[in-house]
Amino acid sequence: MPTNSADNIRRNQVYKAMHKPLLLFGIERTLFVYCIGFTYMMHYCTNNIIVAVVSFIASLVVAYYITQKDPAVVIVLQRASQSKAVYDAAKERMPRVEIL
Repeated sequence: MPTNSADNIRRNQVYKAMHKPLLLFGIERTLFVYCIGFTYMMHYCTNNIIVAVVSFIASLVVAYYITQKDPAVVIVLQRASQSKAVYDAAKERMPRVEIL
């Protein structure tokens, strides 16, 4: 942990490979799998290959946009869905209190 005594800056060594998202065609891999699943369901429901290809391209465009905005959004949403609900005191009615 080298430090610079002149301006007292702390420098930590960071490995890019540890923090770099895994991408397929510029799309986070979980979103890519969702795109393939969505395309399969569209083909299964409509039995039309053109609809499947159009839905695949549209879902890839949306997934690419999401990945460019925030590559960790899928992980955040998965963890949020697994967490417990938090008690919200604002939902409770206020008790009637009389001051004598």
